[in-house]
Amino acid sequence: MNCPYCKKEMEKGYIQSKHGFGWNRKKRMVAVLSGWFADQPLEYETVAYRCQDCKKIIIDYEKEEE
Repeated sequence: MNCPYCKKEMEKGYIQSKHGFGWNRKKRMVAVLSGWFADQPLEYETVAYRCQDCKKIIIDYEKEEE
């Protein structure tokens, strides 16, 4: 995918979370759990493309077919 801002190739990767993620019109308080360890499985992920030059991330929020 090419960056819509600078037109350079974007790097494909993933946005991942242990407890889900969502979009809101307003900022909301987010609870942070203590005792979370990086080696625990991440249950939620979505494809995202990163532009290193523009510092932008494009998120594909429809589940990608495997």
